[in-house]
Amino acid sequence: MSAQGTFGYLIVGMFMPVGDTAVLFEAWGFSSLGYIAAGLVGLAGMLFLSYLLSREILRTVSDLGDVVAASVLTWLVATGVLAVVYVSAALIVGYHAEYLVPTVIGATTALVFAPMATFWWRKVPHLHQPWSHGSPVVQVTVLVLAIAVVLWHALAPVTIG
Repeated sequence: MSAQGTFGYLIVGMFMPVGDTAVLFEAWGFSSLGYIAAGLVGLAGMLFLSYLLSREILRTVSDLGDVVAASVLTWLVATGVLAVVYVSAALIVGYHAEYLVPTVIGATTALVFAPMATFWWRKVPHLHQPWSHGSPVVQVTVLVLAIAVVLWHALAPVTIG
């Protein structure tokens, strides 16, 4: 879900000028092409997540009805819960309408890659990802890369405002 959040931020950066991603893009001097490139990276990331999810779903089920139940219906329930929690929290703290809309959109798109898993239901082989049960070298490499990205992002010199 954190990866989806990142990909989603890249997409909405150009559509939500009050959002922190748009402010960051502006501070970094992104051109229109930069916003478009970020959106395309976000879309590609969402498609990749949906592919990974479909692989997991298809390890246990193969009927389209079961795939829909495991992806679309789960997304609808989770989205409903998130929307209620986010809207309630936003109203309690007194968000203005301009901030409430992005908050609700963020909650409703948090797991949007789940229904996209149905895109792949006939195209995905029934295989495990290499890191799910594979070599410890692959597992450690993935972990080290993730930590490196987080540290680089945290330590990158950014001045906002």
